[in-house]
Amino acid sequence: MEPKFITRSSFPVIGFELKTTLKDNQNTKQIPEFWGKIMAEKLIDKIPNRKDDKESLGVCTDFNMEDQSFVYMIASEVTSTDNIPDGMVLRTIPETDYAVFTVKGEIPKSIQDAFAWILKEWLPNSEYDHSDSADIELYDNRCCAGDASEMDIYIPVRKKAK
Repeated sequence: MEPKFITRSSFPVIGFELKTTLKDNQNTKQIPEFWGKIMAEKLIDKIPNRKDDKESLGVCTDFNMEDQSFVYMIASEVTSTDNIPDGMVLRTIPETDYAVFTVKGEIPKSIQDAFAWILKEWLPNSEYDHSDSADIELYDNRCCAGDASEMDIYIPVRKKAK
C-alpha cells in the first residue's frame, strides 16, 4: 500500500466529537459504536451546509501522548460555518501535506489494520514524520461494499529533519 502525496488547503468541518483513548484499544471499540449511533440516528444528514452529501469524514485530532487520548470527530466538510446546531462542533483543518492511503476491505477492520501498519511500519521507515495535524478518514460511495469496500486515510506528514 503506497501513498500518494497531496497538499490540502485549510477547510472547515462540522460534526460530532468523541474523546477516546488508545489504552487497551478502547478506540477500536468506541469509534465503531460512535459511527453506529450517528448512522442509526441519521445525524450526518443534519449537518448544515455540507459540501458533498455523499462524503463523511472521520477526523482524529487533539492527540495527548501522555494519556494516549485523542478526539475522534464524525464530520462533513462544509461550505459555510453559519448556524451550527446544538451538539455539533466546528473545527478548521489547517493546510497540511498528506500521505494518502487507499484502504480496501471490510470496515472497520481494514481501517484499524491500515492505521496500525501506517503508524508502526510505514511512517518509521519512511522519510516522513507525522506533522501533528489531524488524521482524516474519507468515506464516500466506495465504502459500503463489504469486502470490496474502499476508503482513504490522510496522514499529515512533513519531511524528517536530516
